[in-house]
Amino acid sequence: MKRYINLIVFLIPCFIYSGVNINEVFYSIPEYSGWNSQDQWIEIFNFSSSGASLNSWKLKTSAGEVFTFSVTIEPGQRILFVADSSRFVAHWDSVLSSTTVIIQYGGAINVCRNVGSLTLINSTGAEVSSVAWGGTGTSQGVSPGYSLGLYPESNPEPAPDNYTVCYPTPGNPNRELPHSVINPSTWGRIKAMFSTERR
Repeated sequence: MKRYINLIVFLIPCFIYSGVNINEVFYSIPEYSGWNSQDQWIEIFNFSSSGASLNSWKLKTSAGEVFTFSVTIEPGQRILFVADSSRFVAHWDSVLSSTTVIIQYGGAINVCRNVGSLTLINSTGAEVSSVAWGGTGTSQGVSPGYSLGLYPESNPEPAPDNYTVCYPTPGNPNRELPHSVINPSTWGRIKAMFSTERR
């Protein structure tokens, strides 16, 4: 006689572990001459010990914009998705690592400044990593000129509050901003640092 067992399966939404995360988002552009929305960038990081094929992976914003890409990412490698590659290199060439890969997404994706989100999606449509800012239950927003970065970077399943205000470090390890108030003179030095654009 066959016996049947009723099995109830609860499906809980979760991210697929891949060793690849959205690592840093530079969306809040400095408020002075020479910078605009074309200077936004997104960094993903492979913190695993194995390379990964990101064939037909996607980045999606809260506004529904989607950028599809195909690239292989090596262990410990960082990939920068930039709005304009020439502007990006002009601003950041002096700090970029030789192993950093730069991919231009052009006008296909716009990272909102005050309230938004960004999701990394693999080729099967599963969400791999996501970061949101400026809204209830999400990461804090950042002041102009700073980035929102995963800290520590090696967190395999980051929650929104694992992303924090950082100094922008494209192609390099994230640097968390000290939890203290920045005085006007310090802010002035930071602005001066960004205002010197490489030619």
